[in-house]
Amino acid sequence: MYSHFCFAYLLSDQALSDPIKSRQNKYHSLYLAGNILMMISAAAMCISTLVAYLIPEYFALGTQVSAHIATMLCATGLKVGYAMHLLGENDQIGHPHSAASGV
Repeated sequence: MYSHFCFAYLLSDQALSDPIKSRQNKYHSLYLAGNILMMISAAAMCISTLVAYLIPEYFALGTQVSAHIATMLCATGLKVGYAMHLLGENDQIGHPHSAASGV
């Protein structure tokens, strides 16, 4: 199921000897890190929105303030994660693999 992560290859000596595959693995790692950051940010945003807006009467004022701040920070995390995701899709800088580019 998780065989496409290529962790064994990243830890092997072959990754150092092949610069093209090493660059591709860096992009792939950036892609995975972006996806993970987006998932964590989305989950944290759901929780902070729940605390800040949907059921604030069950939480202290300090917790509510923290939840409002966390909502803004989670939105930033989503944006940074999406940028990492897009950069990770590149196999060369300036040549994204997207439907808009026609590649």
